[in-house]
Amino acid sequence: MNIIKISIFSLLFIAIPLKSHAEKIEFINVSISKTKKPKVTIKTNLPEGMEIAIDINKVGGGYADSYNGTVRRGEIITDQFSQNGSDLPPGQYMVMILSSGAQFEPDPIQKIIGENGEKLLGPDVKESTMGVGNVIDKRVFFDIP
Repeated sequence: MNIIKISIFSLLFIAIPLKSHAEKIEFINVSISKTKKPKVTIKTNLPEGMEIAIDINKVGGGYADSYNGTVRRGEIITDQFSQNGSDLPPGQYMVMILSSGAQFEPDPIQKIIGENGEKLLGPDVKESTMGVGNVIDKRVFFDIP
């Protein structure tokens, strides 16, 4: 007859469920071309296919535009922002990178980020003021001379 010895440590190890994957902090790196018709490039580890809005506004008014992008191979690159094809006026601008609530994303994205975005983690994750859970909300300022 074989006797199996099990240590208390082994019992604890068996009883405590382990996560199948480490929690991942989202990153969103933004670069803006230094031209009078800027392009925004976003490098990210957000899920492939996730929809992101990129809004650009002149601080103090006078210009606003937006671009809707989809994460592809870890990035989004906007078209050039212009004012009816012309250069943007000089001044300070704010770029806002925003996601909608998870419930507006396709099912495969929801499975990754959670039904209410609860699996989104990081400094650019905020609780939505619209009551749709956690969303991406990053703001970057730049100047056009």
